Formats: sequence, C-alpha cells, structure tokens
Amino acid sequence: MVRPPPHTGSHATDMSDTSEQDLAALAPEAPEELAVDDGKPHPRRFPWSLIVKALVTAGLAWLIADKVDIAAVADRFRAIDAGWLLLALVAVAAQLALAALRWELILKALHSPLGGRKVVEIFLIGLFFNQALPSSIGGDALRIWRSYNAGLRLGRAVSSVLLDRALGFVALFVLAAGGLPWSFQLFGDHPMRWAPPAFIAAALLGLVVLLLLDRLPQGWQRWRIVRGLAGLARDGRQVLLNLRPLLAMLAVGLGSAVSSVGVVWLLSQALGLPLSYLSCLMLVPILFTVTAVPISLAGWGLREGAAIFLFGLVGLEEHDALALSLAYGLMAALTSLPGGVVWALTRERDRRAHAVANKT
Repeated sequence: MVRPPPHTGSHATDMSDTSEQDLAALAPEAPEELAVDDGKPHPRRFPWSLIVKALVTAGLAWLIADKVDIAAVADRFRAIDAGWLLLALVAVAAQLALAALRWELILKALHSPLGGRKVVEIFLIGLFFNQALPSSIGGDALRIWRSYNAGLRLGRAVSSVLLDRALGFVALFVLAAGGLPWSFQLFGDHPMRWAPPAFIAAALLGLVVLLLLDRLPQGWQRWRIVRGLAGLARDGRQVLLNLRPLLAMLAVGLGSAVSSVGVVWLLSQALGLPLSYLSCLMLVPILFTVTAVPISLAGWGLREGAAIFLFGLVGLEEHDALALSLAYGLMAALTSLPGGVVWALTRERDRRAHAVANKT
C-alpha cells in the first residue's frame, strides 16, 4: 500500500509545518483494510513477514512441546480455579481501561484530543489486531491510521502511539524498581539476579535518550527519519515535562502496570502455582519486553519460551510456567475480541473516510 497524501482542509495548515511532516515519516504504511477500490490495479506484496513469523512461532512451539510435559499442563488447566480466573479477568479489564486512558492523556498533552469514545474504539481495534489475528497488520499501525482518519494530524498520531508504547514499558520497570531491595534475596546467587536492575536502568536510560533525540549531530538531520525522531523527542518533552499531565499519566501508568503484573499473578493462583507477587513484579516486565520483539505471531512461542526460562529462575517447573504463559495468552486473545466486533461495525465507515481523505 502506498501512503495516502496528507489531508487537506483542516489538516493542510498543520501538515505544512516541517516538524509535523518529518514526524509523519515515522508512520507505517496505511493498512490494506483501509484500501479503497478506485478501479486501479494495486499489486499486493507477498506477506514475507507473516510467513517468517508463522515459521518462528511453529518452530518455537515444536521445541517447547518436545521439551515440556504437555499432559501436566493439561492437568493444571483442568484444575483451574474459577474464582481466581474471574479476578484475573477483572484485572485485565482494569488494565485495558487504564491503558486507553493513558493514551487519551498523551493525546490531550499534545493538544490533539480525539474524545473518549473514539479513543476507546481505536484502542480496542488495535488490541484486536495485536492479539487475536495472525496478521501482518500491526495494531499500532491501525491505531495511527484510524486516528489520522478521525481528524488527527499524521505526525501527532505517530508520536502519540509511540509515546504510549514507550511509557507503558517504562511504567512497568518503574514499578519493578520498587521491588529491587528484595530481588537479590529472591534470586540468590544466580547471575540473573542482575537482570531486573539492568532492564530497569535500560528502560530509564532509553526514556532519557528518547527525549534527547533532537540533540543528534546536525549533519544527521539530512535524513528525514532522523528529523522525525527529533520531532518525537520534542513531543515527548511536551508530554513529560509538564507537571500536571505528568502526574496524571504517572498515576494511570503505574495503575496499568500494577494491573498487568496482577493479571499474571492472579492467573498463577488460578492454576494453583507457587508464585509470589514479588516474583511477578521482577519478571513480568522482562517477559513483556521479550514478547514485544516482533518475530512471532502475537508473541506466541516467544512468550512461552521466555516464561519457562524466567519463572524457572524462581523455582517454577517448566510445565507450570508453560501453563501460566498459555493462560495469559488465551486470556489476552479472548479479551481482545470486543475490538473485533468494533472493527467489523466501523470498518466500512472508516474506509469511506479514508476515500474522502484521498480525494480532497
């Protein structure tokens, strides 16, 4: 797909700003689901990325199934506690609500509000494409382009989604930092005892680097993507260096992080696993970071392998760690399904909006 030209009308003046155009360079391609039938042939790209991810997922699944006692995993699922499972479902709902609110606060800090209803709609659709579909269309890409169709400047849509992603991970590691005084006792003399503080330091350093990307050498500015990263840094400072929205985002971000870690712990209790909240606090941020590496379908296979290794550090058996990871993945997929309903109900409307944007 070729990116559509920038909106005109209300968008034209905004997009004439150089920084805004540079930020738009970071946008992914417009997803095919927004394509309009204009009577012209549009060659389809071979889905190499999707095929590679499917092969990686299948390969990891085969390796894990060959190593782990699958019958023991099934036993854990058969004995699952419905009460704890229901609490985990409530925690997922809280986490998703807070994550959507975090994105809305970022948009407001950038003076680009979409409105609560539209934010929830687009957020749920992005979640559906991230979790429930073996698709080459990323949920974040859909969030960006649907926000653009809803009236947001393309650069603002890009920076809001990227900043939301970044702040979500940073919040997890800030929360984990609270457990550092007890982490060395948890891991004993294992070399991996240094992993949580290393990841926490890397997350905070990454945030600082993000905010300073516009300080790169002047000679690098000839590349548009570098200028786009500079625009992202300026937007990041606008979001994070304003005390009032920062306090609200910190509260919401930490609440979302607490809920994310809580989901994993509650699922472990539903499965009857001997796993402490402190263990989840130290290991879940690392698990989520590894899962975010885009080399498998929705993190499947990669998440399970990482869970077996990480939770093994605190004494969890391989089949128990696999059961926990599968339970989390299934719940994530299940709770993303409402986004599929929203997508089906709004797809044609957004396709028409995309067509209008291309004609004006």
